[in-house]
Amino acid sequence: MKLPIAAALMACAPVASAQVIITEIMFDPFGNNEHEYVELYNSGDQPVDLTGYVLSDTSFNAMIFPAVVLGPGEVAVAVRTGDSPARVLQNYIDAWGSDVTWVEPAPGSSWPIYSNSGETVALYTSFSLFETDAFAQLDGDLRYQNAIDVVSYSDDAFPDGIDSASIYLTDLSADNGNGANWALSQDGVDGARFGNSPRSGDLGSPGVLPGGSNPGCSVADIAEPYGTLNFFDISAFIALFNAGDPAADLAAPAGTLNFFDISAFIAEFNSGCP
Repeated sequence: MKLPIAAALMACAPVASAQVIITEIMFDPFGNNEHEYVELYNSGDQPVDLTGYVLSDTSFNAMIFPAVVLGPGEVAVAVRTGDSPARVLQNYIDAWGSDVTWVEPAPGSSWPIYSNSGETVALYTSFSLFETDAFAQLDGDLRYQNAIDVVSYSDDAFPDGIDSASIYLTDLSADNGNGANWALSQDGVDGARFGNSPRSGDLGSPGVLPGGSNPGCSVADIAEPYGTLNFFDISAFIALFNAGDPAADLAAPAGTLNFFDISAFIAEFNSGCP
């Protein structure tokens, strides 16, 4: 798992020019809400210390960030770990990789409630600023005046979510408050893929910015460790087939997973991998 080198980054210049934005939201993971996540991107040219930052929802439930520094151009993924943090965090790592900067809620804080039918994701630099807006909400003020970034995916312009697929900002330079700049994750587009087991039903690109691609040696090299055909590649392929991905239905008869589909998948793998 990639860990920030806080000591080195904190010695850098002031971070005023840095801007952390919300770039991907998984609000409806496959099966249950246990594996929700929100991806953050530092679009600035200075590191940002996220320690004490707050991620909230419309009802002002809050996740407080632990000690973590996000370098220029880097991505961190805030995750819901629930009542079994060690198990759930390992699920994220197994599904998407250990090279992603996964960020759990700080001790004593929880995860916001992100509704499948629409919600506001707000990011604050401190709990005191979050608290100010929370009290203002009691008086009917819902403008999130103290948040540094706000994404309200309840807006009609945002893509309709479906069970298991995240939504993501398609252009990092575009206004992430405008739903027209977001899209529903599709397998093979902008680095999105189905997760490895045990999250093979989830489709997204946590830790991968738009324009990302499969880091494997062929289009069939879809699971870590890359470059090696193993059980995880076969499992991911079967998950794609069962999810109805036509690209995984490689042999006749169509609609039936059989020996010929597996053989065609292995041949595809070997065509690009040594």
